Amino acid sequence: MSTSAAADKFLFFISAPYVKDESCVDAKYLAYWVMPPPDHRPNEYGRPMQMMYNVAQDSFLTQDLLMEMRLLSEYYRGSPDALNFCKDFEPHNLSYWEKLKRSLTSKLPRDLQVTSGDTQGQAVDHFWEFVKGLIMPV
Repeated sequence: MSTSAAADKFLFFISAPYVKDESCVDAKYLAYWVMPPPDHRPNEYGRPMQMMYNVAQDSFLTQDLLMEMRLLSEYYRGSPDALNFCKDFEPHNLSYWEKLKRSLTSKLPRDLQVTSGDTQGQAVDHFWEFVKGLIMPV
């Protein structure tokens, strides 16, 4: 394999947030590393390899991340296949919004998981209102 092919590895994440058969409401994630075919066989498919990974949780949300969330929301707003978060997620008898909150809570930065004080609780509530404003119609 040439050095150019060695530099062209791709990492893919597959997220399955709405698996209806699962008893758990948490999203499932798979990571794949796809290595392109060797230079002498350019017509072959790349080789996907499932990866094991660890998650390092950030201490806090950055302004850059909040801006990316806004930009993604604007990009996908009005998409014909957009999910209506007000509708119920069957068979769990909760809304897609509640499912999203439950799924994301354990993945949030540490400062949005601890609700020991009034100020911290307000910050958590403010974050969820921010997210709700991005994805739910007014």
